[in-house]
Amino acid sequence: MGNDWVKVGDKTLEFATKLDFLDEIEKNSLITNTSEILGKADSPFDESQEKSSVLVVGEVQSGKTLSFTTAMQLAKDSGIRLFIVIAGTKKTLRNQTFDRLRKDLHPNYDWEVEKTLRLDDLSLFTARFKANEKLPLEDQKSFVFVVMKNQSKLYRAAKFIHDFQQNLGITVPSLIIDDEADQAGLNVAPEKPDEISKVYESLRRLREHAKNHIFLQYTATSQALTVVSLADHMSPDEVVVLDSGATYVGANELLATGSIFYEEIPDAELGEAQQPVNELIPVESFRSAFQYFLISTYVVLNLRNLDHASMLVHPDRLTVSHHVYKKWVQKIIQDELALFSNSDDEWRIHYQPAITNLELSLDDQDKTSMFTLLDGPLARTSLLKLLSNIRVREINSSRANEDVSTNEWGDHQAWILIGGEKMQRGFTISNLIVTYMPRGRGMGISDTIQQRGRFFGHKRHYKEFLRAWLSQDIYETFKEIAQFENFFRASLIDVQEKRQSLTEWSRYFLLSPRLVLTRAAAIALRLNRLSFRGGFLFKQSHLYSPWHSDLKVQSSNRSLLTDSFNVRSDFDLDTRKDGRRHTSSQIPMSSLLQILENWKMTTREREHLDRLLVGLRDFMVKNENLDAVVIFLDDLDPRRRSMSKLSEKNVADGSKDFDTWAIENLHQGRSKNYLGDTEMVIADTITLQVAQVIPKIGDTELPQVLAIAIGWPLEHELTLFTQSADSAV
Repeated sequence: MGNDWVKVGDKTLEFATKLDFLDEIEKNSLITNTSEILGKADSPFDESQEKSSVLVVGEVQSGKTLSFTTAMQLAKDSGIRLFIVIAGTKKTLRNQTFDRLRKDLHPNYDWEVEKTLRLDDLSLFTARFKANEKLPLEDQKSFVFVVMKNQSKLYRAAKFIHDFQQNLGITVPSLIIDDEADQAGLNVAPEKPDEISKVYESLRRLREHAKNHIFLQYTATSQALTVVSLADHMSPDEVVVLDSGATYVGANELLATGSIFYEEIPDAELGEAQQPVNELIPVESFRSAFQYFLISTYVVLNLRNLDHASMLVHPDRLTVSHHVYKKWVQKIIQDELALFSNSDDEWRIHYQPAITNLELSLDDQDKTSMFTLLDGPLARTSLLKLLSNIRVREINSSRANEDVSTNEWGDHQAWILIGGEKMQRGFTISNLIVTYMPRGRGMGISDTIQQRGRFFGHKRHYKEFLRAWLSQDIYETFKEIAQFENFFRASLIDVQEKRQSLTEWSRYFLLSPRLVLTRAAAIALRLNRLSFRGGFLFKQSHLYSPWHSDLKVQSSNRSLLTDSFNVRSDFDLDTRKDGRRHTSSQIPMSSLLQILENWKMTTREREHLDRLLVGLRDFMVKNENLDAVVIFLDDLDPRRRSMSKLSEKNVADGSKDFDTWAIENLHQGRSKNYLGDTEMVIADTITLQVAQVIPKIGDTELPQVLAIAIGWPLEHELTLFTQSADSAV
């Protein structure tokens, strides 16, 4: 593998100069990152390599199309002349991608972009390709086929490529781009698990016939692609994580504490909002969202120089609910037109909550400009005109003729799009500022829900106007997915920076218990599950190894506790009046991690603790200002502990595997005057208990050793999935 074959030519530099929305640093970064993507793959001109794949991970609405368009231009400069872009499962997405490629690839005479592969045209295409190859390199065209991701279209593409190369008598190096690569193309046939999915088989056949190609798998939700069998053709070899850039606004901003982006749909309205029945009476939260949309659209068009703004309504996957919402919108528009036809004061009173809402997120200059717009004599007339200019579309399978084409957005100043599944993955809603989404989390499949976040995107210049009316359930779910995504992306970036292949990556995924990683049918790797719930996650018990009791080992462990032990005080929850008392101290979470990362223990327990450290690090990131608590049980007075009966059998058999021997229980139980060691925790943070233990074999006492236990707070549940050593390959 290497990027020696990748050449940044004049046409790539010319392509970058046309990207007026990027500054010079961003343009250079785009070319550098794209060179890295292609350079991760084996050269398609080396016939011994045949094919390689690169997973390219962006964020929802982050501009993946620009990345792969740049990759195409760079690949063309590097000598590739044949491109296949697999552009989603719906005509809407295929057409959207086709229009974008026709617009962005520059200059157009260097490219021929087609969205129809006709087998009848094979001979003509072969002749054109041969003639093209005879031209000087700078005059050669590249040929792009934009293909829908369904069985028939992929099968036709595979046959076309096979017959084309057979006619030529050579293998043609090519670039295949799978946009939204985790969708539809995986081998998941839940109704018939013993059969191969039709789209999967057609895509595999295309890759087989293309032979010497690079396969770029673009997605914002790569969970499913990282848990397929490592031997699967859809399992990527390499990974590149895209930097979304300074203009991108994502979950970390919109869902952060203190953000006013989120507006809660009241529980009392939720049932009707999700599956509405009465076409004449919209729920109040939807009317509020509409009023905010009208006011914010009027202001943003004037203050941010936009030519249109949009609102997304996503109540449910059922088309019947979409029909009712369209009736609601029509009813509200009718009511508002009547309102604006009355006195000037009446509409101002009616719209004051929406104006106040918008005012909350504007700076002083924008507030002044907003009030100038709204207080002027033309405000009522302008809002009336804007109301009349709103276009409402149902975007679902029953309303194919209502799709919005790329060139249509600028025809009207305001759009309201109503739908469900069809407006999730890959669908771009131009200048979306308001979202109304009462839909709940359903089964909690993280990648499916993540794709509903159409409100994310390159919206920095009008971020202050963004609002989303959401159910509390879906709001909390989006926040949990954002936390998972931060962890997951960091893990992939680590693989990228270490220049590892994905086959070398030890996969682990940290989720809320309310979430599912991806659809179950996609998971082929064996994953071990570890739950982080209130209580003790870890109790050290393998204390019989001679290595572990070595003075140097114990001295090392004790030195890790010196600072916290020196500032200890009585632990309040220990109410015993006589004899031994626990002591405790508070330490930064980073100090706790340092102790645990360096704590010496047997191999078996170290492996378990290392898995726990994944969750502990995540807790530290989410609770950076929270201290951990260290409790010194009995102020480290020794406690004697015997082996369990199972370990006694090992001793009787003469076993030398000390790592399998364990004490019966580190903890002391409840008694009349004592709550028990398991109650000696702080409820809202991580508790580290440390005990001094004298292990016993029968009546024989072994050297004293330190042992630890880790308590997890009640309200911070997580689930960690790690790749099993015997995962399918």
